[in-house]
Amino acid sequence: GWGRLPATPPRGGAPWAGGGAAAGARAGLGRLLAATPGLNLVAETDDVPGFLRRAGEPRPDVVLMDALAFGDMGVSYLRQVCSRLVGSRALVLTSYADPSTVAVCLEAGASGYVLKSVSPEQLVESIKLVSSGGLAVLLPGLASARPRSLGLAPWRGPDSRCRLSEREREVARLLARGRCNADIARSLFLSEKTVRNYVSRLYRKLGVRTRAEAALFLIGSGLAG
Repeated sequence: GWGRLPATPPRGGAPWAGGGAAAGARAGLGRLLAATPGLNLVAETDDVPGFLRRAGEPRPDVVLMDALAFGDMGVSYLRQVCSRLVGSRALVLTSYADPSTVAVCLEAGASGYVLKSVSPEQLVESIKLVSSGGLAVLLPGLASARPRSLGLAPWRGPDSRCRLSEREREVARLLARGRCNADIARSLFLSEKTVRNYVSRLYRKLGVRTRAEAALFLIGSGLAG
């Protein structure tokens, strides 16, 4: 299913949207959304190319999709949704509890990765977080996952002196929520160049090479807390 949050959420409702897989699963999601104040399901489809040809109208705030249900085309569809639907953010809802798959989806542009086994409350909170510009990753064992298990780059491990300054923690906290450098700069009243320097320093300290690796490590380790 695909969803959109009303411009003014009713009764103090929170940001969200949706996307799906089998008809039965979409029906269950639809019932959940209908019962949640502030969430408005505007469309459902299993035809991603057709939806994209229509320029994503009606345009959702968040696309909730089981990208892996589309087989080999899943990541490609996810990448197209993230790149072509300007203003929409993608949240992957799937049954694959694999850290390397999480990393692939985040690299493709997803703003979240949640298992179908999560509670309705956790799903709604994840939708709200993604809609507000954050990064939502709910995966059992993530705290013990390390970038070497993600299949993205050789893992060198965190620097033995991996103590983050207060400013580095502020940058790390926003990076882990999926914020881009420009957003981080605005939030912390810094220049983008300064933020880039902080991000590069975080990469070196954490022993990672990509933003997805850094975000996953920060979420799992609690360093961004």
